[in-house]
Amino acid sequence: MLLRDDDGEVLRVLLAMTRADDDVDPDELESVRTAYKRLTGAVPVPAHVERETAALRADEGAWLPIAHALGERFGDDDKARLLTAAFEVAVADGFVLDEEDKLLATLAAALGLNEASYRKTIEKLVASVQG
Repeated sequence: MLLRDDDGEVLRVLLAMTRADDDVDPDELESVRTAYKRLTGAVPVPAHVERETAALRADEGAWLPIAHALGERFGDDDKARLLTAAFEVAVADGFVLDEEDKLLATLAAALGLNEASYRKTIEKLVASVQG
């Protein structure tokens, strides 16, 4: 089932992952595009991606209230799908840095997932990448 993203909230949350290490990598942006299309069925317009990336650069915490709102709106499956997509963005450059892990944990908490559920999901995702 595709997620509705009329206000670009899902895109903002995924783009926030690219800002974790202050180095927006082209592989991460491509991963955002791929994950966003899989989640929503839409391809983000490059100009929109640039605007949102600039907005996050100006206010790095702007995505957090958005993630809280998505957590209230999404069911558990959609929360897990968004967290998985965020992980894919984090690992796009080949590894997950401590900053990215912290951001993923923050996202999980904002979505309403507990620490144990987050760790279990991340362990499964890491195993699939290493597998």
